Amino acid sequence: MPSDTMSGDNMTGDANDCLGCTIQTPVRNNYYDGKLLAERDFTLEQHYGINKRRLHNQSLHGSGTVCGLKVVAHEMPQCATEKFWIKAGMAIDCCGQEVILPDDYLVDIQSELLKRGLYANMVDSLIIGIRYREQDIDMVPNVLTGGGCADDALASNRTNESFEVVLDSKPIDTLQSAIAPTQAKLEWVHSITLSDQQPLAFLAEHLYGHNYLLVKNRVGDGCKLYVYRQDNNDLITAFDIGIDASDVIASSVAEHIMVASTFVQVDDQNVQSEIVGIGFFERANIQSQSIPVKTLSSGGNSLLARSTLDDSLFVLDPIQGQLTGYRGSELKSWLNDEASEPSPHCVQLIEPFTGVCEDKLTSRISITPGGTHLFVTLQGSDGSTGLWMLQVSNLLGDSLPETLGQVDLSGVLTSVNISNMDTLDSMGTLDSMGTLDGMDGMDEQLIRNPIDLQVSADGEMVALLSRLGNQGNLHVFTFDKFSDSLVLRGGGVSWAGAPTSLAISTSERWAFVTDNSVIGAQGNVLTIDIEQASAAGISQVQFNSTANVSGTVTHCVTSYRGEHLYVLAEDDEGGEPQRGLVAIIDLREENCEAIFEQSLDSCADCADAVDYVILAHIENFAQGLPVVNELEQQTNNTANLIDNLTLRHIVPSAEQLREVIHCLVEQGISSGIPGPRGQSGVDGTNGEDGVPGASGWVNDPDVGHIAAVNWIHDGNFAMDGLDYDNKLMTQGLVIAFSKDIRYQNLSTKAFAPFIEVQFEYINPMFGNEAVKMSPALIEWQPVVVNIPDIGDADGPSDLDEINTIISTSPPGMDGKANALLIKPFFNIGMNAMPMNRRIDGLLVRIVVHGDFIEDVDGNVIAANHLLGEISTTSDYRSGNGRQGNQFYSWFYLDGNSDAASMPAPPV
Repeated sequence: MPSDTMSGDNMTGDANDCLGCTIQTPVRNNYYDGKLLAERDFTLEQHYGINKRRLHNQSLHGSGTVCGLKVVAHEMPQCATEKFWIKAGMAIDCCGQEVILPDDYLVDIQSELLKRGLYANMVDSLIIGIRYREQDIDMVPNVLTGGGCADDALASNRTNESFEVVLDSKPIDTLQSAIAPTQAKLEWVHSITLSDQQPLAFLAEHLYGHNYLLVKNRVGDGCKLYVYRQDNNDLITAFDIGIDASDVIASSVAEHIMVASTFVQVDDQNVQSEIVGIGFFERANIQSQSIPVKTLSSGGNSLLARSTLDDSLFVLDPIQGQLTGYRGSELKSWLNDEASEPSPHCVQLIEPFTGVCEDKLTSRISITPGGTHLFVTLQGSDGSTGLWMLQVSNLLGDSLPETLGQVDLSGVLTSVNISNMDTLDSMGTLDSMGTLDGMDGMDEQLIRNPIDLQVSADGEMVALLSRLGNQGNLHVFTFDKFSDSLVLRGGGVSWAGAPTSLAISTSERWAFVTDNSVIGAQGNVLTIDIEQASAAGISQVQFNSTANVSGTVTHCVTSYRGEHLYVLAEDDEGGEPQRGLVAIIDLREENCEAIFEQSLDSCADCADAVDYVILAHIENFAQGLPVVNELEQQTNNTANLIDNLTLRHIVPSAEQLREVIHCLVEQGISSGIPGPRGQSGVDGTNGEDGVPGASGWVNDPDVGHIAAVNWIHDGNFAMDGLDYDNKLMTQGLVIAFSKDIRYQNLSTKAFAPFIEVQFEYINPMFGNEAVKMSPALIEWQPVVVNIPDIGDADGPSDLDEINTIISTSPPGMDGKANALLIKPFFNIGMNAMPMNRRIDGLLVRIVVHGDFIEDVDGNVIAANHLLGEISTTSDYRSGNGRQGNQFYSWFYLDGNSDAASMPAPPV
């Protein structure tokens, strides 16, 4: 290497002329004949050009290294503990100044540290940088006009734009990494909790921004469908959906919501009957009409898929092993009452399952985006699970339906190395047929189980999730729809776990897997790099990021654009409280468009940045250990490893950008061939366990709850609007709590943040859409309810009296209250509510925000209203065992009389 040809020792200037954000008005010379030119004119001429160039660099290129300046270890081992090299190159600092290192520069670690007053015990992580410095050279006699001498005998005839090497010590966590993050994002943003209910299926419908959640009651076979707003997760409506429901989907333009269930219907003679099939609900009327407009007969526990092209519907009966298709055109005519029920096109994939239904693994059905092929995973009567691929044209053709048959996966899922799994060591190894041999007389057990499959948005990639005993596997295939073939990409990845479902990110980079045995006793969401699964050879997966989900995870679904992951989970048997859960996890990365908007805030500024360009760093630097380019036989404890990338910002040239863009266009951003994977680094030392955190609020008996209301939830409260306002004037709406509350902290404004009220009615003049009105005024006051006097049922005829409030009284001398009396009045003048109009079926919706209401002990009340049984369940207590959340309830005005007039709101 070249010798030390330039040193920073003789740097005399500190002449950084950094513009920062204080952009100066450019001033240049104006020449004219006869102008007397002095030193300041020539200096101004130089500074104008220099500052313009630096402003250009700073604003249009940024700071960082342009080329070269790589930090490398000394080639002689005996010198590697004291010195290292910086290769020749160029950088631009935060002021736009060009820092040029013309030759390789040898850095003496000890001497450079001493220049900054740093000693070995003061160095944490070593930062290596380079700074712009100006050097006065070519000293000449300073002779004034007339032959006299200036005060300084010598003056600099030239200025050398030089450099200074900087060795600094800073904690790494105080510096921003220059490398874009490669972690997949998993950020928990919301939870939907369900008391004594089990989530079955979830639909994220994007056209109208609604989420549909299908649940089953833990007691009995009854099921419900919940409808939520997608933007804020508020509940829109909920209604019974029959028994043994299994799946929910939407049509292509979401005019119909389809639910697979067993529907109970009552005819004109009050005779009940059950219809097993697919119920079609009109989305626009789903709030007012909780029965299907049409029901298509099918098998029980069905799974649904539809074509985005023509709304053809496909129904999988996992018990009977049968797949049925219905043409979209025939379904449309049937729904419009233009034709009879469409003809089913059936194909038998496997013999019916004869085991116990609870022991059957979850089946899946998936369709390609182009609607050409269906993929089905099914479990047979012998316990084996297989993958089937079908052509839609064959299934819906006029001739006898045909299937391409079961996909041959032999040699794919059976070749995973499980020798390191303790639970399987004693049972033997996998043979070529997917069975366990060497089990000492135990029956052979087929353990090859494809359990979920997802097709990419472009239809060219298929990801397959499988289980081999207590091992999870993910394999990636390229799908060729013209040859009806799946071509394996790479060797896949495996892990010790119990996966249950799979989702794919819109970028096709990440696979999200729900698993119940990887980390602790809770369910988890695992993120797997699809590029790793597509690499050559079989590898033990390294999870990119994980998220814990309380309970047992069963299924996951991504939103249409991939912003959110919805994870369905339920408590293990015996857990308290018995509950279901939908975890909403944010998957969105940083808004890349916002990067352009940053330039609107301010121009580049060096105020908060270092005044040198960072080239490299050595984390946990230890003086006396050799400086190395890479770890070979050493570890981080025996050598100082140079990191040239993490903190180094690079300023790319226009030519480099052109080459990158050309490369992306040539290979395709999402379908390029992954490069070879590098060697794994040395495992780091495990850190010490942290101090366990405090227990959360779960089943805390000291937390207050909502104990009663004076209306019947989902029942009739008044005959009409006049009766409603009369009841408000005499008794109001009352909500009682199990403990005294701090009502002094609640807002006194007309529209208080702790309570929301909305009036809704169905207007046939607007296509039976719900017309929504806000109250003109919401009055409230604290009251006292005698808890023992709350109604209690003496028998079935008194159900309406359970947990309804009998009487109230104002707070006593002690100022304590355990209830709120609320009066939301109509606004006759400001809303389109005619004075003499019959108000038929008016709905009054009430939302109480528990986060705003404290009990006298300072605890926020547990407010969830989960089952809608506050008026019909003795000793009801709201809440899911945790503080806060919202209480939702509603009641109706039955509309049996005309509202000839209604009182104006009180002043």
